[in-house]
Order: sequence, then C-alpha cells, then structure tokens
Amino acid sequence: MEPKGRIKRIFRRYIDKDIQKMILPLQMMQTICLNPKFSLKNNFIKPNNIANNLLAVVGVIFFVSLLIYRICDMMLDENLRRYQTVNFLYFATCVDSFFYGCGFIMNFILHFVHTMNNVNIILIFQEIHRHINDKASSNMAVFRNYVIVSMVFAFQTAASIYVYIVYMHPPWYVVCYVLVLISLDSNIAYSVCFMKLIADKLVLWNAKLLWSLQHGSHVMRCKKMARAYVQILNCFDVYKNIFELPVSIR
Repeated sequence: MEPKGRIKRIFRRYIDKDIQKMILPLQMMQTICLNPKFSLKNNFIKPNNIANNLLAVVGVIFFVSLLIYRICDMMLDENLRRYQTVNFLYFATCVDSFFYGCGFIMNFILHFVHTMNNVNIILIFQEIHRHINDKASSNMAVFRNYVIVSMVFAFQTAASIYVYIVYMHPPWYVVCYVLVLISLDSNIAYSVCFMKLIADKLVLWNAKLLWSLQHGSHVMRCKKMARAYVQILNCFDVYKNIFELPVSIR
C-alpha cells in the first residue's frame, strides 16, 4: 500500500501543460530576481530545492551588501562631509536602506516559510482549471502574464538607464540599486498576476453556473460546481497567507 500511496502523491504534483504556460513567465521573473517560489522540473512541481535555496541566500547577501556599501560610501565621501547641510541626506539614506533591507530579509524568510504554500496554491489552481477552463481565457492569461513581466523588467531597465544618463555616470552601486529594487516589485507583479488568474476562474465558474440554471441542472454537475467553488475559496485562503504580509509592507 505504501508504494501506491507514494506514487499517488508524486503524480498529484504533476503540472499540466496549460498551467505550465501560465506560470512560466512568473517563475522566470522570480528566478531572475533571486527569489524563486518553487521548483518545476520534468512537468512536476516541488518545494524549492537546494539550488533554489542557495539562489535565495546569494540574493539576500548581495542585496544587503549593496545597501551597506551604499551607506558606507556616502558616509566616507569627503565631498559630502564638507557640507553640514547633508546630515538629513545621511539620515534619509540610512532609513531608506533599513526599510529596503528589511524587505529583502523578509522575502528571504518567506522563501522558506511559504515554500509548501507556493506549491499548494499551484496545485489547487490546477484542480480548478481542470474543472473550469476556457481556451480563450487561458491564452489571454498566458499573454497577460508575459506582458506584465516584460513591463516590470522594461520599466526597471529604463529607470536604470535614465539614472545613468541624467546623473552623469553615477557610481556603479547606484545603478545596481535601482535594478535590484525589482526583486521587491516582482512580488507585487506575481501577486497581481495570480489574483487575476483566480478571479478569471471565478468569472468562468459564475458563467457556467448560470448556463446550468438555464439548461437544467444535473446532480453530478451541481456537485462538480460546488467542489470547484470550495477549491476557489481554498485558493483565495492560501493566496492571502502567501501575499498579505509582503504586499502590505511593500
């Protein structure tokens, strides 16, 4: 019985191609931002592996080190130390770095705290998609996710180029600082994209329910719709647990 149960648990983590297309841009974004949410390999989803955890460790060390270097460079700048009016600049830089540092560290902690929730929300959403799906809606979701992710990277890249040109070739860490802020912005983009995916399923569920009422309901169809509704609610609950803290702080 144990091997059968183990096989059942393994195949429960199989991800359909439709779902993979939807989450691929989101997964790529989080990996590039050194904050992967899960591991997806050979069509199976798993909690973050050693490589992903190491990537998150490297990310938080790099981000925090960049903030510390920014503060030290400003404190030791002889040109700035000549002026007494820059005390507020020191204070603002320290406060800004402190809060962003807390954000990076919080992302790192949540990387481990919600590693199973990040997998479960994909699996729950997949179960909803298997019962309630529409090809046009799925294609639009894939297109929308790619557009949003592309816009996030395009904006941060444009901002970095703007800073580099307008401020006449500032120190390298300033440009890097602008770029790494995308690590926090990526959480917002990820949460917005996933919320839209769940909301689309709720709209489809409502449309199918109205169709069933107009064409006569069937016992099996009613049970299927009720089960899908419960899964949508579960998906919202897991979503709240994952994103409530990082989004509210950001």
